[in-house]
Amino acid sequence: MELDYSAFSTKGKSHKFNEDRYRLLGGKIPLVEKSGRGEVYAVFDGMGSAPRGAEAAQYICDRLFDVYQDKTFSVTPEAFGALLQNANKTINEWGCMQSTSKPLGACSGTVAWFYDGSLLTFHAGDTFALLLHGDCDDASEYEILTTEHAIGHGLLRYFGMGQFLKIEVRRHEINDGDILLLISDGVMKSVGFKLMAEKVRFWIRHSPQFAAQELCRLSEHYGSTDDITVVLVEVVEK
Repeated sequence: MELDYSAFSTKGKSHKFNEDRYRLLGGKIPLVEKSGRGEVYAVFDGMGSAPRGAEAAQYICDRLFDVYQDKTFSVTPEAFGALLQNANKTINEWGCMQSTSKPLGACSGTVAWFYDGSLLTFHAGDTFALLLHGDCDDASEYEILTTEHAIGHGLLRYFGMGQFLKIEVRRHEINDGDILLLISDGVMKSVGFKLMAEKVRFWIRHSPQFAAQELCRLSEHYGSTDDITVVLVEVVEK
């Protein structure tokens, strides 16, 4: 399986800092290529209500390097889930804001692990994973791979919410020509999934980088004021 990938992120107009983070651990990186442990891609969105939200997002992104740097890591979905669970626990142990039960660190996140010919997603919060199938006739066709763990303006699940987090884990079949999108909620707040799928299929003819950047620009054009992040992974046809 050969993957081409890129990402783009921009600060929301209503924010002082960009609290989104992403990670591209793809085959272009020698450490990843030689490891035999697959490729990992992720989007995390620091919660604006948490003073250390962006730090939480960055912390989990950094922990993903353990997949390749920790020689004791067993290459299984259970071990990958445990890695994320330990990161969640650490963030939770940062504590709460003074005289409240609100966490200091908190973030949504979606992680994609391409390994052994399939795709696993690990997810909590209101980031999203979409799969655009390469063998479809309708340019606007898409499949949502994750559940939105949110109600109103609140999150039902997020990294940092407790000592144990119920992380959503799913396995997906993938084929040549498929396109995976990992997006923060700053994208979906302004651009519908059908339009997103149609535009990305057109833009990716130029390059994954062009498609990721244009989707962020489209989100701004349609009025998103939140931080906007797109990670795009294409399964290259051989």
